[in-house]
Amino acid sequence: YQTARILVVQGEKEWFGLMVEELLGIRHVWSDRVDKSASKTGGDDWLGFSDQKIAIEGQVLPVLQLKKLVRMLERHGKPVMDETS
Repeated sequence: YQTARILVVQGEKEWFGLMVEELLGIRHVWSDRVDKSASKTGGDDWLGFSDQKIAIEGQVLPVLQLKKLVRMLERHGKPVMDETS
């Protein structure tokens, strides 16, 4: 069983995607937890940085708003993760 990993970044005029295997320095772009809803949960949970989903090989995964996440990390540090992550 293999899972595809794709990094999708919203640009100024279009979306840009890369296979994560090509980004050796980036890890955990999104969660492996496909059993939970990608709705916003509030707080600093990573799901608060996702308002869209993408279907990849039969799995629906949240797409992170990377610019928003990076801005928050630069200002406040690492987001708080829930205990099930």
